[in-house]
Amino acid sequence: ATWQAMLCGGIAGAVSAVATQPIDTVKANMMGIDGGRYRSAFHCTAELVRAGGLRVLMNGVGPRVCRVFIEVGLQFSLYEYVGRALDRAFGSSSKTN
Repeated sequence: ATWQAMLCGGIAGAVSAVATQPIDTVKANMMGIDGGRYRSAFHCTAELVRAGGLRVLMNGVGPRVCRVFIEVGLQFSLYEYVGRALDRAFGSSSKTN
């Protein structure tokens, strides 16, 4: 069902958002106004952790999880919906003779 695709996609998106949040935080800081002060991603990570502890790497994870849950959930459900609509319109491509 479409709602199942939305739920599964949303959960997958949320897990990926949490897993990649530290990398995204480092990237955002390196691209920011003060980004030039970092020699590398490792230097940026070390400076962030030194200033705010490990927890600083997860700053902003809540809003990001909400956004990605909705975004990926909609992508999954739309993919399912369009796939079924195309099957109805043109016949299922999985039929073999």
